[in-house]
Amino acid sequence: MRRNHRCRRLRCALGPGYGQRLYLRRHRHCRSGSTASMDPGPSMSIYGGTKAAVRNMVRSWVAELKGTGIRINIVSPGPTNTDSLREAFGDNADEGLAFLTAKSPLGRIGEPEEIASVVAFLASDSASYVNGVELFADGGASQT
Repeated sequence: MRRNHRCRRLRCALGPGYGQRLYLRRHRHCRSGSTASMDPGPSMSIYGGTKAAVRNMVRSWVAELKGTGIRINIVSPGPTNTDSLREAFGDNADEGLAFLTAKSPLGRIGEPEEIASVVAFLASDSASYVNGVELFADGGASQT
């Protein structure tokens, strides 16, 4: 009974039917976060706030799902070389990417495949004892 109650609460948060699938499969779930949850920057307050909310929901879910075998983690990528990032900068894409590159401790922005590798790790058996973490895949930017 207690497990079903926890599952119902998660299902309400994630949407109809989703929590039950998590419960039945002992699922590994990875939420999408962002470094903006810690440092949103100018004009990013709403986006940063929603990503901080994701982090707090995951903290709560980890406690509520104790004993179910469900693992939930967050991957928070930094700037990643995607079309949407370039579009966000509009006509100033080259300058924007140069700024982000100069700001990165690794001297570059991430590639989508690098972020996918982090998600794949968290979903793998190699991360079977990892639960409730927010893994920043940002080249070290959140550490400086």
